[in-house]
Amino acid sequence: MRTSIPSQGRRVVEGKRKKDVENREKADRLNARLDQVQPVLDLVELEGWYNDKKVTVKVIDAQLQWQRRENPKGVRMSGNRAQKINALIAAVKAFHMQKRGLKEPTEGLNVPDSFEYDSDCEDLEEELMHD
Repeated sequence: MRTSIPSQGRRVVEGKRKKDVENREKADRLNARLDQVQPVLDLVELEGWYNDKKVTVKVIDAQLQWQRRENPKGVRMSGNRAQKINALIAAVKAFHMQKRGLKEPTEGLNVPDSFEYDSDCEDLEEELMHD
């Protein structure tokens, strides 16, 4: 009966354990950063972000990551600035629905089912891309 793992197998196991520790540490660092994020859960405020130059993509990404931690399957992280804001608004709606136990987006909430941004947002995006 074998009592020890061959040296090559042992190296593989040690490598996997080391990778697991690194991944756990990485997840802990991300969670520590996300614990510092003050989530914006006001839909009206978020809709104002389309035209607010002070709100950077980095801020939007942090909000999306916070939402993704709360609802990993429901948050899309990629796209341009406007698409990320749309995703954040959808994530906040889902967050409110989940907290209230609602099934329909507008049941009990005074929010639109979808939010269309106007041409001013497109102009803002072009300005941001050329700055």
